[in-house]
Amino acid sequence: MNWPAFLLFSCAIFTLALALLTARRNAFPAKFYYVCMLLASAWWSGAAGMENWQTAPADKILWAKLAWLGIVTVPCYWTLFVWAFVKGDNRRPTWFGQLALWLMPLLTCLIACFYQ
Repeated sequence: MNWPAFLLFSCAIFTLALALLTARRNAFPAKFYYVCMLLASAWWSGAAGMENWQTAPADKILWAKLAWLGIVTVPCYWTLFVWAFVKGDNRRPTWFGQLALWLMPLLTCLIACFYQ
C-alpha cells in the first residue's frame, strides 16, 4: 500500500465532499469562490496522489504537470474568496484586477506544463 497516495486521495475525497456540502448551503458572500477553491484543492490532492501512485517516470511527470492547474488556482480563488467575504457582497473585482490576479498563475502554469 502506498500511504502517501492513499492519504492524498482521502484528502481529495473529503475536500470534494466539503465542496458539495458547501454548494448545497444557503447563499453567503463569496460562496462561489470558496467552492471553486475547494474543487481546485481536490484537483491538486488527486493529481498529487496519482503522481505518488505511479511508478513510471513519464507518468509521474504527467501527473505533476496536471497538478499545476490546482496549485496555481487555489491561491487565486482564496484571494477572491477573502476579497468578496470581507466586502460582504458578491461583486467581482474589475476586469483589470482579475487580469492582474490571474496573469501570474497562468504564466506559471504554461511554463510548468510546456517547458521541457
